Amino acid sequence: MKKKNKKEDITKLQDNEEKVEMENYWDVFVRNYRNVPGFKSLVKLLIYLFLIFIFIIVASSGYHDEDRSDKTSNKTSTTEPIKDVVSYQDMLESVLKNEKKIAIEAISGDNRYLIDADINEGIMLGYYTTKETTKKFSIEDNKIYELNLDERLENSEFFNDINVNFINQHTLVNIIKNNIGTKELKDGEIIYNYAILDN
Repeated sequence: MKKKNKKEDITKLQDNEEKVEMENYWDVFVRNYRNVPGFKSLVKLLIYLFLIFIFIIVASSGYHDEDRSDKTSNKTSTTEPIKDVVSYQDMLESVLKNEKKIAIEAISGDNRYLIDADINEGIMLGYYTTKETTKKFSIEDNKIYELNLDERLENSEFFNDINVNFINQHTLVNIIKNNIGTKELKDGEIIYNYAILDN
């Protein structure tokens, strides 16, 4: 009899299992949401976090779209810088107006002369160096002055064998303007050559 009872119990259990429906995930979720107090708070917290996450994604994508539009607008409006076009006449005029330093090396026969000077407001002030000596000078209003401590003496013979017209910037610019030069492109630079006869 015991064997029959066991078999009957097993069959009854099987019949009962068929009659009982299994709960799905949604049913378990709803049951826990209604009956478990902490579960309801957890679900609300997760929903809030999800909404905040979505808000951050939408806001950051809008921010990146603005960056992209700024970058693309910069790309479309960006052009190569235009170099200022300066005429040769303007360059010559700037030689006379702008403050600058000059260095001239002159060779006449076996003699070598160096002139280092500053030009400011049309006045040339500098040093004239030969093998024998170094002297300080200034050229103002086409007059040459030799400077010694506190003395300033006009000396038209100051530069010896050198033509003063090639040192005095005002005279040199006038000579260049009145002569025709040849233009040559060398290593990406424009070089102007003049054949000027020494008078």
